[in-house]
Amino acid sequence: MKRLIFIIYVVFCIQVLSAQFIVPVDKVNEYITEYGILPDHTYYKDVNKVLNKYVGTWEGVYKNQTYYFEITKQTKVNSSDFPLIYNDDLSIQFKITDNRSKKVIRNTFNLPDDSLINLSLLTKITENKHVMLYYGGDNKQVNCGDIGDIYIEPFDKNRKLRVYVVPQSMVFYVEDGVHPCPGGRILPPFPDSKETALILTKKN
Repeated sequence: MKRLIFIIYVVFCIQVLSAQFIVPVDKVNEYITEYGILPDHTYYKDVNKVLNKYVGTWEGVYKNQTYYFEITKQTKVNSSDFPLIYNDDLSIQFKITDNRSKKVIRNTFNLPDDSLINLSLLTKITENKHVMLYYGGDNKQVNCGDIGDIYIEPFDKNRKLRVYVVPQSMVFYVEDGVHPCPGGRILPPFPDSKETALILTKKN
């Protein structure tokens, strides 16, 4: 009888230790502020469906360029860096076209998933604001400054999005008078403040 009780106890302990701890994706900052570091086996879940408002195709014009976004929702994803942590997230593909020349300036639709905008900064997310890490098309562009935080803010009953990228601070070391980025710093191809934001309208 004691052996049976012991086995039941061990099984119970294993289940408790391996159980997933669920935190609403829009409440992560509040939880960390109150309780500190979150444990392993945490699932940042879209309990309150705050990500749904971003899903769809969006289009807008800024400085004579047309921006086309396609945003999808991913559930229970994780990375090799944090194998015990899962989260619901957004994935953004976008294309920028010059309206005069019709030349495509940037197109991420043909890139692999790990090259898309799909890393949310969970501590900055609120019910009406989503912040993700934006990085340019290749390592050279990123190293020259094409990187930052992309802010996506819905308004007008979630039919419009305000989009802007706050560039990451960069320090360039010039050796022998040669700048590491021959053409100078490469800024993200988005407005850099809420006041000058790109406005996207939902197409579906």
